[in-house]
Parts: sequence; C-alpha cells; structure tokens
Amino acid sequence: NVLLKQGNTDKALYQYQKALSIHPEFTLAISRLAVVHMIKEEYDKAISIFKKSIELQPDDAKAYYNISCMYSRKNNIEESISWLMKAIKKGYSKWDLIKTDKDLENIRGSSYYKEIIKDH
Repeated sequence: NVLLKQGNTDKALYQYQKALSIHPEFTLAISRLAVVHMIKEEYDKAISIFKKSIELQPDDAKAYYNISCMYSRKNNIEESISWLMKAIKKGYSKWDLIKTDKDLENIRGSSYYKEIIKDH
C-alpha cells in the first residue's frame, strides 16, 4: 500500500501479485490490484479483478461502484448504469461522490443516471 501511495504502481502491482500468489483469496490485495490497474487505465483488467473480488465478497458495494466507474471511463453507459444500480442496491450511499466523481462523467447526461440521483 505504501508503494501505491507513493505512486509506484509497477512495484505495487508486483507486490500485490506476489501476495496473491501466496494467498489467492486475500481480498484487500485483490481490491488494491484492481485499483492499480484503474490508475494505469487498464480498465478491462480492473473490471475483471473487481468481479473476482465480488465473487469472494458479494456484498462489497464499493467493488460494484468501482466497476461502474470503469465502464463509465470506457464510455459504456449501459453497463456503468447497471453496475451503479447494483452498487446502490448493495448499500453504496456516498451520494456526494456519485454526483461529483469524475469517473462517472460519461453517464451524467443519461436519463437513467438522472433518475438514480433525483431523490438524493
């Protein structure tokens, strides 16, 4: 985590992969590995890893939210909205972040997004 905070994504990536080779279900390392791929703009890899995280922790609303963000970055509005709705159903309620997160910029103009946030 220190390497990631220092911006050394390649070394952080290596360390998370090493940790997962020892303990493949280490959910924190899985999530951080996905974040590294997000930072590196490797969205498909990040999505795949977040989905693996969800398999291990199906109620982790933040993972669903992060997948929504990755699909938004890829300009896949339908998938982004779908995953955002799943995140909210799982309990994600950081409405200020949902309204301001630059990762969700691509979906803000959609009627589905507007419907989701209208009461918040």
